[in-house]
Amino acid sequence: HDDPGVLNDWYNRIDDFMQDRLAIRLHPGKKHLNRVDSGIDFTGFIIKPGRTYLRRSSLARCKCKIAGWERSDNPHDPEALQRLSHSMNSYLGLLRQVDGFRARKTLCQRVESLFLRADGDYTKISTM
Repeated sequence: HDDPGVLNDWYNRIDDFMQDRLAIRLHPGKKHLNRVDSGIDFTGFIIKPGRTYLRRSSLARCKCKIAGWERSDNPHDPEALQRLSHSMNSYLGLLRQVDGFRARKTLCQRVESLFLRADGDYTKISTM
């Protein structure tokens, strides 16, 4: 709705319903009135009309994990490769939920070596 007054009224009615029927409350410090085209930050994603993005900080954390693996004393240790593989597959799963082919491809190419391999769609990393 365009009117913040209407939105605040709806918020109060929803909060009252939740308190009366479900015995829970909405967190008062987490209410944000904003334009829908600026997006909603929710569970690691930025949701905008017609498009969803992975939050930049989530992608940056993945890149830091890869950099840490590259700097390790023994990056080809089977246990380290297994941990990296699990972590990468988690991030690739997030990127499959959005239009993230280029990001998936870049991340997979960065970790591919003699011991890690990506599938053809860059959706899964496996150890050899």
